[in-house]
Amino acid sequence: MASALVLSPSDSRNDSDGEARAAGSCGASSMTSPDSTTSVEGVDARMREAGENRLRILLVDEHLLLRQSLRALLDTDPALEVVGEARTVTEALKAVDRLKPGLALTDLGLPDGTGINLASELRARGSLTRIFILSAHAMPEHVKAALDAGVLGYALKDVSYAELVKGLHAVIAGQMFLCVRGSDESIKAGILLRSAQERRLSITDREREVLTCIAHGYTNKDIARLLERSVKTIEKHRSNMMHKLDLHSAAAVTVFAFNNGLAL
Repeated sequence: MASALVLSPSDSRNDSDGEARAAGSCGASSMTSPDSTTSVEGVDARMREAGENRLRILLVDEHLLLRQSLRALLDTDPALEVVGEARTVTEALKAVDRLKPGLALTDLGLPDGTGINLASELRARGSLTRIFILSAHAMPEHVKAALDAGVLGYALKDVSYAELVKGLHAVIAGQMFLCVRGSDESIKAGILLRSAQERRLSITDREREVLTCIAHGYTNKDIARLLERSVKTIEKHRSNMMHKLDLHSAAAVTVFAFNNGLAL
């Protein structure tokens, strides 16, 4: 049985507050944030309302039959449009340059490389095309390497069609989608940890100092005195820091600080 994980930027921030939500088997449940500003359902509805704004997909797989089967399935959805096919990394790179698809749905193993190689090269070129890997294999090292290369979607080939479409819309909306073996919770735990680390790096040194002070119970006036800044300046740093981390209370700031080693 595989397990689905849909993770938006705000999802990972909420999970760092100590309330990570478990994902169920594919098709049963997923990890989503109730306050996420871009839901999969919302993207799907808008795309269906505006027929010209279909999700443009490039199919990348060595096997013609699989590409044809995927095209036939995806073409039944009015929100999706398969704009091209490729069988190798080289062909896929040329197709992306020519067709500018919003998403490339690729196998992991290709004749001249991997879907991970494709993602890495597109990332190096500054391409806006997002990558979704559909593979028969989901070894932890493969999934982690894919995520490190910038892949947003990864699913096993035994995924249901409905779950695959859900994942495609999630990825095009900028969310992370995983449908892998549920026994490997280390993959999902690693994603949440990396998300917390990325958010931690997004704040400035001064904002980090303010965060630490808040975690120790200091008021804005206390912090202003300690850092020798005006209260107004501290309030600005506090507001910027909480906005970046999507934290909405001093309690949430405190939990985040202790969970991420910032309360020292």
